[in-house]
Amino acid sequence: MRECMDSELAMAKKKKRYFPAPASAWRVSVLLRKQKDYVGEIQAIKAYCEVAATKNYENNMTCTKLRERLPKAEALLAKQQAKWDVL
Repeated sequence: MRECMDSELAMAKKKKRYFPAPASAWRVSVLLRKQKDYVGEIQAIKAYCEVAATKNYENNMTCTKLRERLPKAEALLAKQQAKWDVL
């Protein structure tokens, strides 16, 4: 699924009128959080929102929801890192 999102983002960067499927970015972020890969989730959200901003599509509902997930993912990452620092 991550490869699909990456190829969508790469194609969007190459083509002027192409926009990546927002559902793929949403699904990738959900799956990465489920796997507790918070770094990957943060990277996926930032990559998608970066492409959305270049296409003037940052007010899309999915991009807005992804941006709302970003602080929670960063908080979970900090919590996970603190846990590992204790061990």
